[in-house]
Amino acid sequence: MKAVIILSCEGRQDKSFKFCSGVKNTILNLDGLEVTENYLDLIKYLDTTPEIFDRPCCKSHVISNAIYKIYELGYLDDELYARISDFYKFHNRCGLILSAKPKEE
Repeated sequence: MKAVIILSCEGRQDKSFKFCSGVKNTILNLDGLEVTENYLDLIKYLDTTPEIFDRPCCKSHVISNAIYKIYELGYLDDELYARISDFYKFHNRCGLILSAKPKEE
């Protein structure tokens, strides 16, 4: 599948004071993963639980579970999982978004 999974935040400000202007991070490139052992489990999960192939997911608890599932299935290494966990903690108040986008050629 030529798509990427993106974790982003909407940004946050209080009156005119900006805490964050919004950030997007690609956390998984699905291109080429079709041959991996857990690929179908990953796609089924992402399609049925956060439903990111239909629309972005904005529920922080669902996003947290989805990130862990991606990690548990072996698609994130420990270092990237730690970075994503930090991002989640820092930007949870901004409004997190998990989405799937077609991969740009």
